Amino acid sequence: MVKLTVTESRLLRLLVMNHDKVLTHSHILRELWGPHAARNINYLRIYMMRLRRKLGEDVDARGYFQTESGVGYRFVSEPAPVLN
Repeated sequence: MVKLTVTESRLLRLLVMNHDKVLTHSHILRELWGPHAARNINYLRIYMMRLRRKLGEDVDARGYFQTESGVGYRFVSEPAPVLN
């Protein structure tokens, strides 16, 4: 069993409920922390790192949580295979 914080759980739920869609940094931040947090991308990066680590996902691999550089994050229902 993986123990997630309330914020990690809310982040996971938001991404999964919007699977296969890119959610912008500002959208995620507003949903989790309110309108005053729309520019605090570092909060989001830290929580994504923790969530990936707790769920055993390698950040360098194309897993379920994909980073759209400079835009946001996406949860994919079928991750692309990692080619060696």
